[in-house]
Amino acid sequence: QSQIRGWLTRKRLCHEEARLKHLVAYARLFLSAAKIQHAWKSYKQSQLLQDDTAATVIQSIFRGWRTRRLVSQLRTAQQVRMDSITTFARHFLAAATIQRVWRTYKQSNEGVKYNAAVVIQSCFRGWQARNNVSALRQKQHVRLVSLKAYARTSLAAACIQRTFKTFIAKKKAAIVIQSHFRGWQVRRRIKATNQRRIEQFVCNARVQLSALRLQRAWRTCMFKRHAAATTLQCVMKMYLAKLEFSRIQQSQHEAS
Repeated sequence: QSQIRGWLTRKRLCHEEARLKHLVAYARLFLSAAKIQHAWKSYKQSQLLQDDTAATVIQSIFRGWRTRRLVSQLRTAQQVRMDSITTFARHFLAAATIQRVWRTYKQSNEGVKYNAAVVIQSCFRGWQARNNVSALRQKQHVRLVSLKAYARTSLAAACIQRTFKTFIAKKKAAIVIQSHFRGWQVRRRIKATNQRRIEQFVCNARVQLSALRLQRAWRTCMFKRHAAATTLQCVMKMYLAKLEFSRIQQSQHEAS
């Protein structure tokens, strides 16, 4: 029985040791997988941040170029309009001057009244032309001011959008950092929990081994005591049997 029990105990201890080794190997694999996942997530996060930064730079450059092109086109159109208006005013003034000279020449012989009327008409027409040119210039100035205000508004909107996108990118980066930190905390807790479980399992296994050793020692001691008691009983019974046999022989001898 002691040999069988010892064999069973050793077999159970072997199974427990194999199970413990399997748990330790599983814990090592779990920690390695966690480290690999952390490195891969960090690499992907850095790639995403680089892509977002590059996209933001490209968008800002494109919007600046588009705004500058719009302002340049507006200025070109304004310059063309101003040139056309100036040319028209010059042609109008030249025509008025020619008409005035021609009328002065034609009406030089018709008297002072006709010449005075022609002078009044030429002055009025010159004044009217100057007023028209002044009104056109004023309208052009108002348009130019409105275009400048629109360009400034567009630039301010682009700046606000760029600032908002930067804020969104920073917010996303903060969320990613928080998620990584929380994942690290969870993995740390899981690691600590697994370590405590493994230590508790090892402690329980040692306690069970100690209990099994104590039981084996106690059973060995009891077996030895039982064997000694059995030997003593056999010796005592043999002694009593010899005494009884010698008494019977003696009684038979006395009877004969």
